[in-house]
Amino acid sequence: VDFTGALSYQCRVFIFATGACLKLLRVPREGRLFSKGVSTCAVCDGNFFRNQDVAVVGGGTTAVEDVIYLSNIVRKIYHIHRRDQLRLAGETSDELARLKNVERVFSHTVDKIVGEDQVEAIQVRSRKDGSVREIPVSAVFVSVGITPNTEFVKGLLEMDDAGFIIAKDDMSTSVEGIFAAGDVRTSQLRQVCTAVADGAIAGISAAKLVTGVALA
Repeated sequence: VDFTGALSYQCRVFIFATGACLKLLRVPREGRLFSKGVSTCAVCDGNFFRNQDVAVVGGGTTAVEDVIYLSNIVRKIYHIHRRDQLRLAGETSDELARLKNVERVFSHTVDKIVGEDQVEAIQVRSRKDGSVREIPVSAVFVSVGITPNTEFVKGLLEMDDAGFIIAKDDMSTSVEGIFAAGDVRTSQLRQVCTAVADGAIAGISAAKLVTGVALA
């Protein structure tokens, strides 16, 4: 393994556990209010805002799933999306349409998040006429994508279209001796518990490859 041409190691197996980075809005107050009403995990933090008004920003599958999940917890959801419609079909679309406590704020982008020590509102701007609206909310759930830290292994390992490493149940990849664990690999769920499990499996699989002995 060669790191930037200055440092290299020789090894029989290698486990990639470089994770992934959640995309943020990069707007004023987002960083200051992170974990103070700004969140990237509706499942983790949704219950802190039970019976309150919140915003969900994003138009992908994860954002829609967040809206559906939160609809059973919070009083009202403002679903903010920069496009005028969602690229969604099937049962999920039907379920979303049935929700009575969701207000669509489509064709809008986020200008800033408002609040000193806690989220108080979100300011959005219309992409159609440029008008600005400030919406009082207690939380802003950001769901605008995730980027795996795999840039340095492109062309080496098989990946999906989003750049996540494709790994089997034993965490092995398309190259013998290289394993992937955690958020860096393709997965339906990305939580600490699943990453820990991946790491344990990858470690056992790597040891088996080196020693020829199954440890579990």
